[in-house]
Parts: sequence; C-alpha cells; structure tokens
Amino acid sequence: MALIANVDPNRRRGRTFKPADFNPYERRRSEGIPLTTVNIGLLKQVFVKGAKR
Repeated sequence: MALIANVDPNRRRGRTFKPADFNPYERRRSEGIPLTTVNIGLLKQVFVKGAKR
C-alpha cells in the first residue's frame, strides 16, 4: 500500500509513506495526558453536575 500511496506525491504532506503507516497491528505512541485517578477526578469536578468542588 505504501508503494501505491507514494506514486502520487503530495507536496503539502512533506514525507513519504512507510509500510508501518499501514500496519493495523502496530501500537502507536499516544501523545497526550495520561489518565490517572487524579485527572479523572478533576474532569468530574468540571463536567459532572453535583460533583464536589
């Protein structure tokens, strides 16, 4: 699939596809805030009615 996707290059994309881009079993790194009980508690306080503040 990467070979076919690279046949029509898109200048705005800026990079070529790699076979790993099409691997559904590869685990990707999540880049974000890790979920912890403290974070969930803060979200509850903000978004749930009747939660303690």
